[in-house]
Amino acid sequence: MKKKLIENVRYLIAILLVASIAVFLLKNKDKLELLYNINFMYCFLLLPCVFLTHLVGSANLFVLLKAKHQKLVWIKWIGFHLVKRFMNMHLPQSGNVYEAIKMKEKFGIDTFCYVSSFGAVNWFNACLNCFISFVLLLGWSGGGGQKNMFVIGGLLLLLIILIVVPLSLDFLFLHARKCSFPGTFDRYVATAHQLVRSMREDIMDVRIFPRLLLWNILLFCVSTVSLFLGFRTLDVHVGLNVLIPFVALNSMVALVSILPSNIGITEYAFGFLGDALNLAMTIGILLSLLFRLLTYVVFLATYFLTTIKLR
Repeated sequence: MKKKLIENVRYLIAILLVASIAVFLLKNKDKLELLYNINFMYCFLLLPCVFLTHLVGSANLFVLLKAKHQKLVWIKWIGFHLVKRFMNMHLPQSGNVYEAIKMKEKFGIDTFCYVSSFGAVNWFNACLNCFISFVLLLGWSGGGGQKNMFVIGGLLLLLIILIVVPLSLDFLFLHARKCSFPGTFDRYVATAHQLVRSMREDIMDVRIFPRLLLWNILLFCVSTVSLFLGFRTLDVHVGLNVLIPFVALNSMVALVSILPSNIGITEYAFGFLGDALNLAMTIGILLSLLFRLLTYVVFLATYFLTTIKLR
């Protein structure tokens, strides 16, 4: 009953956000003229790039899981992993549950190992993207460009939060376990502490870290190219000083799935960033909607292909 209520609340929030975006776009019809100037050549090029972005992003998780379980095979794993991503677009965490069950059935990987690896990869990706974006933008502005200083400060703040929060949780859970709590709550605290510590140990493993670093740098580059093609599809010309913050933001909104595919949240995040970078807020929203549509097309195609193969 409680889970059903939470699910309904999520859908209600998603509907309200979508409705508010629709109202905003209708009030700014003049900016919707961008849709008449869509460059379909760039849109066609963007499709495989979107698929490549998700494929490279999946390689991060595979590297981490493979280091723990040598029997894991890429060609057998990637199929239901892509199905997982498609399911998550409709119901938050449903695909993660599906993949966790499949990992246990096919490769004997327990749920805790999968969850800790999944969390570690997402956390590392967000941290690295924020760090790379911060360094590149700081160098781009020469340390004093006023146009990007707000974004640079935001990236630095996000990076600090991403580093401090897991360490703080580790410290809090460690001391909480020393206190006397009711049995059920004590088990939750112990599991959460073990999860945070496992994520940290996964990232700091010297056998894995270099490979994760290389894959994440490649992911950053592919994501930058994808966003470039996305802007060009809308016939909007921007430089790296605009593309880079969007790469960091995209990894942040993908860190935790609150609503189905974080619909509404991503659109507003892109819109606010576009406004902060002296682009129209409408451009950021349309860019997010473009990527949402193409991602759905890519995952719909891979869903049917992989489910047929899995049968």
